[in-house]
Amino acid sequence: MPYEIEFHRGIGPLSLGMSQVEVAAILGKPDEEADPSKYWFLEDEDRPYLRHQIVETRSETGDLPIVDLMYFKKKLASIKLHGDSSEVLLHGRPLAKERRRLLTELQALGGDVFINGESYYFEKHGIVLTRTKARKDINYVKIIDPELQKFRFPFDCYKPHNGPIVP
Repeated sequence: MPYEIEFHRGIGPLSLGMSQVEVAAILGKPDEEADPSKYWFLEDEDRPYLRHQIVETRSETGDLPIVDLMYFKKKLASIKLHGDSSEVLLHGRPLAKERRRLLTELQALGGDVFINGESYYFEKHGIVLTRTKARKDINYVKIIDPELQKFRFPFDCYKPHNGPIVP
């Protein structure tokens, strides 16, 4: 069953702002749950948003290809999906087939674009698309709550990007 990404909302039955209990009612229990603030190599003082974060890793989510879900202050704030799934649609097109074109279309819709390594953050749409440089296609898609992104942004290494996304 295809699932359309909805900017600033979510995908399929998942909406940003849901609780872990609400998500579990739809997807079942996660494979793994982690609190990144407890990793010994991270300093909370450097990344204060980690204090309020829980990450669920999932491998079995039916036909919705979820990699992980991130909760911030107990609400779903980020949904990371495999970008090579034919079940994930953006603008009515499967990411698996129209990956390069979708990157340039999102840029053409306007709004600021930021880059961090291989990840492009389209601020206006609340979506991050990660592509591999070797293949130049989308590897992962992350739908992110704009409030969380604003909080994280000063600590992430994103830079403004004004040039073409795909050579």
